[in-house]
Amino acid sequence: KIMKSFLIQLVFFITFCSLLQSAHAGFGPCPDSPNAYDDFSASKFRGLWYLYSTSNGYYDSYKDECRTDLVMSRGNETVGLDFKVLTSTQDANNSSRTERWVRKYDFQSEHDPHATFVSEGGFWPQHVTVVKTDHFSYAILEVC
Repeated sequence: KIMKSFLIQLVFFITFCSLLQSAHAGFGPCPDSPNAYDDFSASKFRGLWYLYSTSNGYYDSYKDECRTDLVMSRGNETVGLDFKVLTSTQDANNSSRTERWVRKYDFQSEHDPHATFVSEGGFWPQHVTVVKTDHFSYAILEVC
């Protein structure tokens, strides 16, 4: 009876710790030199949406530049390429502070390079090319 009680408590503790870890996973700063093409592993981003820039410096939406974004889904629920919401991290004004906001990509085909970018109720058309995707949990995008 004591052993059974111990095993139940152990299972509860392990389950609680794994849930706690998954709730906080991935909320650190962006990598110093992110590269979406080399050594990419979707399992490192399990359960969260991600977007980060591989361009030099941080992305400025008012400049005419391109960037490479990595979009991660919450799980294997997405059909095709209709990534709804993602979390973006950037260093505002080159300080140590990070900001996160909601964005939305809507496009249906890997071969359609155009998409509509939605942020805070505003619409900005952008040229989007899908570089790599598994159609379920991630996509690497070239965004101009």
